[in-house]
Amino acid sequence: MAYTKLKKQISEREITGIHLIYGAEEYLKAHYLKQIEKLVVGDGFADFNLIDLEGKGLDVNVLVESIEAYPVMSEKKLVIVHDLPAVSMSDGLLKSLEKEMQDFPPYCVLVFYYGTTEP
Repeated sequence: MAYTKLKKQISEREITGIHLIYGAEEYLKAHYLKQIEKLVVGDGFADFNLIDLEGKGLDVNVLVESIEAYPVMSEKKLVIVHDLPAVSMSDGLLKSLEKEMQDFPPYCVLVFYYGTTEP
């Protein structure tokens, strides 16, 4: 999703869909991730509605289950995948998720976040 669309969603307080956060500006990346987190899960039930996954060695089934699981006592939930190696994408993870992405649940916000590693 384009940066301008993300900014618009944040200003309208309605975060949806799939986002890719990467780049050299560590402060901006952390800032926007925190904004998404605050708007999607807030303070209530973050233990249930915020799922943090490490990209290295990520099992596609774990990711699919995280996306499909319904939020608890909330309208939405947030799934963050940190530093997914580019080799995982070429090894078929993205292809395995193709169906999931086409029928992406409206109650889930998915963020692929790259800290120090570029995608």
